Amino acid sequence: MIRANNIEKGMYLRINGRVYEVLEEEMITPGNEVAFIDVKLKNIFNRGVLTRTLNPLEPVEEVYIDTIEAVYLGEEDGFRCFRSILDGGEIRVKNSIAGAGMRFVRPGTMVVVRACDGRVFGVDIPDFLELAVTEIRKARDEQYCTAVLETGARTSAPSFIKEGDRIVVDTRTGAFLYRNDKENVDKKR
Repeated sequence: MIRANNIEKGMYLRINGRVYEVLEEEMITPGNEVAFIDVKLKNIFNRGVLTRTLNPLEPVEEVYIDTIEAVYLGEEDGFRCFRSILDGGEIRVKNSIAGAGMRFVRPGTMVVVRACDGRVFGVDIPDFLELAVTEIRKARDEQYCTAVLETGARTSAPSFIKEGDRIVVDTRTGAFLYRNDKENVDKKR
């Protein structure tokens, strides 16, 4: 147990039997009145957000989250499958929990699976991934095209991108960042 005045952004708390991630916390001291803490919380399982006002000395239960390093194996029947690095066990996560960014993750990529009380609630993937372009679909706009990547995901890319190029994508937004010219630089030497 901790006191509410020790709450920090990013902590996990159990309140009324539910586990929440602290999104924001602010200590408010209104003049001559008693201080209080406003916290914005996100339920880790249903993603609902709520705001609570707490007394600074109120006891709150801090929860520790299991983080499991794992290798992505692939998709099967609406689940993303992972192999734990620690014990070799298979972890199956619903696509809706794994997140939209998984469309950029190819098998063999290292990820972190987050769980609480034996239930998985999230998968942390790398923010940036390098992927091969397998197909280019030209757009009416001459400056951009749609690049189909090795995982089947699509992203908008500049028209100079060609099939076979390796590009870096921001998995949080799906945005093209740059073409990896390392191979081209090595060939010029």
